[in-house]
Amino acid sequence: MYKAQFKSLLKSIGQMPLETACALQLAVICYGYNHLLMLSYTAPRLTLEFGEEARPEAITDRINHMIDRLAANLDQELSPKNRASAILCLLESLSFQKNPAAMEVAFNAMDEYLQSHEGSQAGSGPLPLKGSQAGSGPLPLKGSQAGSGPLPLKGSHPTEDSTDLCKILCYHYYFTSDENSRRQAEAILDGWISELSTEYNRSAGKEAENHRVALAATENNRSAGKEAENHRVALAAMENNRSAGKEAENHRVALAATENNHPAGKTADRHLPADKGAGRSWILPLPKALERLAALAMYSDMVDAQRYENQLYRILEHYARDPQIARQVRFLVIVSHMGYFKKYHKLMEQITDHVMQGDLSMEQDKTQQCREQDLIQAVRFYVLAIYYHYRSPRT
Repeated sequence: MYKAQFKSLLKSIGQMPLETACALQLAVICYGYNHLLMLSYTAPRLTLEFGEEARPEAITDRINHMIDRLAANLDQELSPKNRASAILCLLESLSFQKNPAAMEVAFNAMDEYLQSHEGSQAGSGPLPLKGSQAGSGPLPLKGSQAGSGPLPLKGSHPTEDSTDLCKILCYHYYFTSDENSRRQAEAILDGWISELSTEYNRSAGKEAENHRVALAATENNRSAGKEAENHRVALAAMENNRSAGKEAENHRVALAATENNHPAGKTADRHLPADKGAGRSWILPLPKALERLAALAMYSDMVDAQRYENQLYRILEHYARDPQIARQVRFLVIVSHMGYFKKYHKLMEQITDHVMQGDLSMEQDKTQQCREQDLIQAVRFYVLAIYYHYRSPRT
């Protein structure tokens, strides 16, 4: 459908001078190249139609040149916000392409950034990551000993809007297995979760009452003695723990199963929680809420897939119904990252159509970093690379 446009974009981007491109533009193009690289292995016949620029060797070479430029960008004087963005652009590109020299730059920049948030004493300077010495070469990747990372972040309140910080902490854990970075990321995310506007933030009285109803329903069924006991135990636990929203939901599922005479022990699909229509959301502008959702999805992918699984699904469901979501490229990226492209394929096609027509929401801080038209070109390339990656038959 968009083959001609994609071929044109691929050729233009392949001839683009890297020296004048902004960090975000380079990173977005790298993401697009990554999807195209995967496509070149899963659907080689299709990528042959895209020309020489779509060969795996050409793509890999271009990605490496872009990563080198992203690393070089960190030598410049940047505002704190732009530096965090530049660090993330480099880290995200390195998550799918090995480049030891750029990795060392990324680790040093990440360490300095985290130490600046830690609030170390004046004059002490940033502390090196464990195993980092002058001239020692690339720093260790994931699998190195834990405990080597930054100290607790004194200046970071869990509920402040710190999406860049949260993402960098996730990357630090991903590459070093540092448990302190994991805890700091979870503190930020837990703060965001506590701000969600749903029934889950009400007192546990409603949940306890649900268990009383479940108990009465099962006790009226002589064959459901086991289920009744389970709900009695759950009720006691709920009354002693007013924050047990997840336990309440689990037993709500159990009640639905017994009332429908489902076999004992059957559970709902973990990707389709019961009462799935009750989405969860933040009282924030849509772009800011999607930034949080992206950080939450990153944590789920890099750190722990289960910790926020139920919340993540419900948040995604809520924002998928937002009237303005079809103009939000970030939502397409989140859905792609989470592996839900097929589930939301109609919405993904709507977003793709808007992008190709130039009808998309560009955040002001992004357009201040890059020329808007250059960034739109990069976004179109990225979106079409995702489109072909998920829509093309594997050969």
